[in-house]
Amino acid sequence: MRPELLELRIGPVSVLIEGTPRPYDDQALLQLFSNTEIECIIDLHQGPAMTTMWTCTWHNDQNH
Repeated sequence: MRPELLELRIGPVSVLIEGTPRPYDDQALLQLFSNTEIECIIDLHQGPAMTTMWTCTWHNDQNH
């Protein structure tokens, strides 16, 4: 992995490009995290490959 090529997007919000943190709208990102599904893209820029990971939380929101 080459950190200087790393790109991270949460939904349409870019938070890391070419290994460098990017300014982003905190409220836009907070809104994304209130959704039931969140798409996170991590691009290593190391060639054609793709995977999908599904995860979830296992707590009852009414008790928190």
